[in-house]
Amino acid sequence: MNINYKLQLITIIPVLIALGCVLLITNYQYQLLSEQAVAEYKRSVINQRKVELKNYVAIAMGAVEHLYQEDALGDDKHKSENAKRLVKAMLGRMKFGDDGYFYAYDYQGNNLVLPDQQWRIGKNWYDLQDANGVYLIKGLIDAARQGGGYVHYEFNQPSKGGLTGKKISYAEALPRWQWAVGTGVYIDDIDGQIESLSQSLSSH
Repeated sequence: MNINYKLQLITIIPVLIALGCVLLITNYQYQLLSEQAVAEYKRSVINQRKVELKNYVAIAMGAVEHLYQEDALGDDKHKSENAKRLVKAMLGRMKFGDDGYFYAYDYQGNNLVLPDQQWRIGKNWYDLQDANGVYLIKGLIDAARQGGGYVHYEFNQPSKGGLTGKKISYAEALPRWQWAVGTGVYIDDIDGQIESLSQSLSSH
């Protein structure tokens, strides 16, 4: 091996090593940024769904507000029961999207409104847990009593034949009646969007 060739190797090898290090660092930084972008996108989509849920509940509460307030003006028990019956009927008819509906529970966990699941109405579900051990009804009642809040859990999905799906719910209270009223939205589609985004970023 002549002296010129040795000098070329001495010059080239450090450059190759440095280039390899730069490529490794660049790839690591890209992966890190990709993961951060995916996480931020997921947070953004979920937050948007939460805002929508709160707006839906506000619309429902606004629709029944006149009946709720009229009941407060008198002490006629028959009139009060009639107001509650009308509110249940109104909530039961309100729908949005493929699976959107409103529910109501009293503070003891007895179901008052749950469209398309009549067999649940009148029964107590306070201790109901999902597959992950989340006390969903208790959580929704607690959230409602604290001024409104969200609960993440899994529940059967009517549009998919009753298969379980990931869900976020938001509930508020009708405190004088001791009711928790709310609605929820399934978020399984978000996981699909995240997977597609992750694959797209990984392919670059």
